[in-house]
Amino acid sequence: MNRREKGLKAERIACNYLRSLGYEILEQNYFCGKHGEIDIIAKKDNTIVFIEVRTINKLEPSMTISISKIKKLEDCINKYVLENNIENYKFEIVIYSNQKIVYHGEIDYI
Repeated sequence: MNRREKGLKAERIACNYLRSLGYEILEQNYFCGKHGEIDIIAKKDNTIVFIEVRTINKLEPSMTISISKIKKLEDCINKYVLENNIENYKFEIVIYSNQKIVYHGEIDYI
């Protein structure tokens, strides 16, 4: 299985996991041009949730995303928020490792 296939598998598992927690999956692999893509856009409790899925396992989840990746995600999220007139949103990360979700939480620097 190549890297892309592993990522898609992790995203499918993350979507199932999120659904089990009451998230409504709105979009997957939302592409925003030069800014890249958002893995999952979901809705929970009247809040739009932008979710990055990672397939690595580190002690500090926020450290699994580089500063340049954060900037691209921030630009992509801002584009989506403006285009869809969204006021209430947050950013979360799901980490998948060894065939399971090992971490899920909010990242507060966006």
